[in-house]
Amino acid sequence: MRGFEIFHNEKKIVIGVNSGIIIVSCSTDNLQVTGFDDDQFTRVEWLDVSLNTNDSIRIVASENIAESAEPCFTEARDRQSLLNIYLAMKNDLLVEGLLK
Repeated sequence: MRGFEIFHNEKKIVIGVNSGIIIVSCSTDNLQVTGFDDDQFTRVEWLDVSLNTNDSIRIVASENIAESAEPCFTEARDRQSLLNIYLAMKNDLLVEGLLK
C-alpha cells in the first residue's frame, strides 16, 4: 500500500490506499487529508485538524504502508453519476473542438 506518514506535533498518522488518490491540503489554520479509495469506490476523509502557530507538520511519502488509519468519514461514490459527468464533459469538449 502507498501513502503518507503524517506527523502533526509529533503525533503520527499513517494513511494509505492500494489504488486511489490521497490529497493532503494545508492552509494557515487547517490540515486536511482526504481522497478516493478505488478498491472500495468511496470518497474518504482521514484527518481534519485545526492548526495553531508553531505547530509542526512533517509528511513522508511511503510505498510500504502495512495498515492505514481508519477514516473518520467515508461516502460511497455513485458510478452512474460519475459516468454522466464524464460523458457531459466529453460532449462539451467535442462541441468546442478540443477533443476528437
